[in-house]
This record gives sequence, C-alpha cells and structure tokens, in this order.
Amino acid sequence: MGVIASLEEKVVDVTPGEVATCQLKLHNTGGVVDQFTLDVLGDAKEWVTVSPQTVSVFPGDDATVEVSFAPPRSAKTVRGETSFAVRVMSREDTDGSAVEEGTVRVGGFCEVVAELVPRTARGSRRGRTKLAVDNLGNTPVTVQFSGVDEEGELKFGFGTRVLTVEGGTTRFVPLKLRPRRRFLRGPVRTHAYRVTAQTADGTKTTVDGSLVQPPILPAGAPKLMLLAGAALAVAAIMGPSFLDPKAVSHAETVADAEDSDSSDSGGSSEDGTPSGGTKPDGTASGDGGSPTGGGSSSEQAGAGASSKSPAGTGGSSDSGGGQDVSAQNDDAPPSVEVQSTEFRMETHGAPGVEGKFTTDSYAVDKGQTLRISDIHLENPHKDKGVVEVRRGKKVLLRFALEDITSKQLLFMEPLQFSEGQKVVYALNCTNSDEEECTSSAYFAGRTIKEAS
Repeated sequence: MGVIASLEEKVVDVTPGEVATCQLKLHNTGGVVDQFTLDVLGDAKEWVTVSPQTVSVFPGDDATVEVSFAPPRSAKTVRGETSFAVRVMSREDTDGSAVEEGTVRVGGFCEVVAELVPRTARGSRRGRTKLAVDNLGNTPVTVQFSGVDEEGELKFGFGTRVLTVEGGTTRFVPLKLRPRRRFLRGPVRTHAYRVTAQTADGTKTTVDGSLVQPPILPAGAPKLMLLAGAALAVAAIMGPSFLDPKAVSHAETVADAEDSDSSDSGGSSEDGTPSGGTKPDGTASGDGGSPTGGGSSSEQAGAGASSKSPAGTGGSSDSGGGQDVSAQNDDAPPSVEVQSTEFRMETHGAPGVEGKFTTDSYAVDKGQTLRISDIHLENPHKDKGVVEVRRGKKVLLRFALEDITSKQLLFMEPLQFSEGQKVVYALNCTNSDEEECTSSAYFAGRTIKEAS
C-alpha cells in the first residue's frame, strides 16, 4: 500500500513576477480508497503551491495535481537554480508516503529607477546635483547616461557616462550643469532639462530637473557701486584737508619745542636719568643725584611721550608698536583646508525585537571636523521599521522606515562631528514576514582640518 508520485517536468523555468506550472501525477498502489495530503519542502516553499492540497484516489487509479511557481519580482529573489520537493502523505498508510524532488530555474530581471537629488540646482556659472540610480532587480545592470535641454543652453558633465549597478543596490552619479551663456544683470532664468538612464537592452528611464540661473551681479549691486563711487568722490575732495602737510609740520614743531623745554627744565641725562645736581622736585641733592631716573615729573613724562625715546630706555613708541603687531599675528586664526566629503552607509537586519538595531558607522579622522549638510535616505523594498542617524550613541534623527522610499534632507545648519566621533546609521526591522530589511543612507558635506 502507498502512493507513487512523479513530476511531468523535473526542471521548471520561471521569471520573477510571473507564474509557471507543472503537473504532479499520483498513483494509489493500495487496496482501499486513500486520501493524500500534499505540501512543499525546500528553499522555494514560500512561493511554490500545490492545488488541490488534498486528493482522494481509488485503488489502482491515478490523480493529477498542479504545482505552481510564482517567485516575487524582488531583488531578494535569488537568480539561478533552486531545489524543491513535494511531499505526499497517505492517510491510510503513513509508511507509504512519497517525496518527489525537482528543480526550479529562476530567471534574472532588471528594474532601474532614477532620481535627481536635488531636483532643482542653482548657480550663475554652474549647478551641482546627483543622479541616484536604483536597481530593484536581482541581476547587475549596466546603465549609460545622457542629458538634454530643449533650448540647448546647458552643458552636462556626468561623473561617469557608464555605470554598473548590482541588484538591490543604489549608486550615485555626480552631475554638473553649466550654462552656455552668462549674464551680469537681469531676471533669474530657469533651464528645464531631462536626464536619461539607458540599459544595455534599450530600456530608458528619464528624470526631469531644472537649473535656476541668477545673474552674476546681485540685484543691489548697481546701487552699491553708485554708493561706492560717491564715497570715493567725497574722499578725493575732503582727503587733502585731513592730510594737510602744513598741519603735520606744525604738530611736529610743537612736539620738538615741548621736548626741548622738558629737557632743559628736568635736567635729564642722555640715557633718560636725572642729572646729579637736581632732585625730581627741583631741590639740590646732597649725593650727586638719583641713579635710576625713576622720579621724573609729570611734565617730563609728557614731553617724553611726544618725542622719540633715547636708545636703551625700552619705552619708545616704536618698540611698543612692534609688540602690538606681533600679538596680532599670534592671535590670527590658523589656516584650514576644506574638502567636499561624500560617503554611503547601508544596513541589513532581519525582523526581530523592537528596539534592537543593526548599525553601520563612519569615523571622523584625527584633526578633522565633519559637517554634514545633505542626507539622502533610501528604502527601495518598502520595508517596515525604524532608522536613526546618530552621533555616537546620541540619536540626532529618527524616521519610520515605511514612510521612506527616497527621502532627501538638507540642513541650513550642518550636523557637526568632531575628530574621533562616529556617524552611525541604525536600522530596526519590524517586517511582519521573515523578509530582511535593507536601507541605505548617502551623506554629503565638508571636512575641515588645519593646514599643515
């Protein structure tokens, strides 16, 4: 007693997103009517079904059931051969159950989605943007890029003209837009353009964008130029009265006269100390005078301030001026080097406990400061969960994964990370099925470091 099961086709070909079928023949070798229950085993059991799942067969008779193969059109569907098995269990004779094995050959597919980040660029001489290329298929695809605008006013500069994108991944291509004509004044001009991503089989994906081109001179520049011209004219007319050489000469003469009077009345010696015959208060000294010169009168000090100090006194205005310049040079800020920085992080996580995250990180090098002004989040498979952007363990940004397909974040005040700190991209997957979550983040900004 028992059952014999046999597949009409041992190898079945199917394309993701489509359905293929084959027949399974059952023969009842027992002597009574038996009921057989069927189920599928193997890696492909999630998308292989049997209909009907229960069948009754008379002794010595045959029955046929249909096996259907419907792999999802997803990057997670593995391309290539996958084994499967159909198990047939007898109700009357459990020892007489049978297992029939076969192979399903899953084909590859490509699905390219492109997006400009940002869609609108701005610049009087050039504009910058990025083309995000998503391959939602399960096989690598080679993409060629081109751009065109209706008026022929733009030049397109792609970071690369040809790019290979692996299945289930996203790649970014820098794009520079240069207007063929520039203008000093006038209203802002907007150039609409279209970028095309074409695969090897001729499939095209197009994305529309625009470049906003302002004039080279700001709107208020003519008024500022008139005001500057008027200021120069006033300076040319009034300047000579402030720099009259006669007034300067007269001031020097008065200063020299005060210096001479002070020298005669104070009796100071050539090195700036009082002579031996006079005390600071004008009375005669009994020991030949003060040896330090520390008792000069206020009048004497005033005269010394308006004249040049003798050599060796250390109190000249020239020496003081030199110290001020040195101090200013010491306080001047060190020169720095600023470089554009771009990096990408991707996290994968199986459904698990809420609050349990898988992470990817980027560390800031020693002596550098990272300022992030642009973050682009991707959730190509529409997974569910939570993603976070952190500075070390501190959460800076938090989003529900199901709300993200392609999300662009621009910061007026950049996120700053000091040397040794880590940019962390964390993922908590809460898919209802057992499918793994995948999310990526593209970061752009500037790295600042002191020049050596």
